[in-house]
Amino acid sequence: MPKATILVDTMTLFGGATGPGPLTTCTSLTWTYRRDAAGEWTAVFAASDPGLARISLKNTVLRFNIGGLHAISGTVERVRRTVDSRGRRMVTYAGRCLLAELAENTVGTLDLSAASAGVLNAPNQIVGAGNVPNRVWNVTNTDGTLTGDLVETLTPVYKQFSGETALAALVKTAEEIGEHFRVDTTGLRTVVWLQLDTPAAPLRLVENGGPLLHQNEDVCVIESLTIEDNGERMLNRIYPYGAGNGDARLDLRACTRVAPSGYALNTAANYIQADAQQNMPSVR
Repeated sequence: MPKATILVDTMTLFGGATGPGPLTTCTSLTWTYRRDAAGEWTAVFAASDPGLARISLKNTVLRFNIGGLHAISGTVERVRRTVDSRGRRMVTYAGRCLLAELAENTVGTLDLSAASAGVLNAPNQIVGAGNVPNRVWNVTNTDGTLTGDLVETLTPVYKQFSGETALAALVKTAEEIGEHFRVDTTGLRTVVWLQLDTPAAPLRLVENGGPLLHQNEDVCVIESLTIEDNGERMLNRIYPYGAGNGDARLDLRACTRVAPSGYALNTAANYIQADAQQNMPSVR
């Protein structure tokens, strides 16, 4: 199957295009969208491309398009320059998706209440309070038929914020009422409030589809899979404490539950541990 060209538009933080056209020397792109969080992306370019001079750390938004479709957009937050064993110079740019902008804007003092009752338009109030000029965010529902104050939560939100970022306020709200959100995947500065909607991806896995399947432009061929186990910050014992001060803090002393197989619960010493990992270096 022929590989689609990755076209990369370079833009200012406020949406204006820079340069005469898209960059065409992006050799690889990996990206991830996340629910209730900002996704990430990493892209590798040939360092010989003079168009890379348009890219400035924290001042440039890259918009990636593959086969005429938007993949992901985000501000450049990290730059790494490398030279491989053949002497080829490459530049790797990485960052988070556009949703990360809401992690840089505070909502100030925001009171989500209405006559001592909760509000249903909390997402729009939070995004509106965190907006900055020329980078205005909007809110829609899942299918885009409702916007702004018409986008409602299933549960009323009664909450006060003081200095939190807009993204932190959205996350706290979603966690408190058990609902979800994501960023719009077409490159718009839009928060899509999902409520409880978690639709299944319209994907079907096929094994050994034959040459005709490989010629289908709507089919993604999985050429390799990688599984990575990361023990950089492994936790093998947890000492939980709840509300209260000093000896009055909530702990495990009154716990009557039994730990599952492979774990130990010590109510007197107030910890839960993974038995098989006790001889490994870890964080406690």
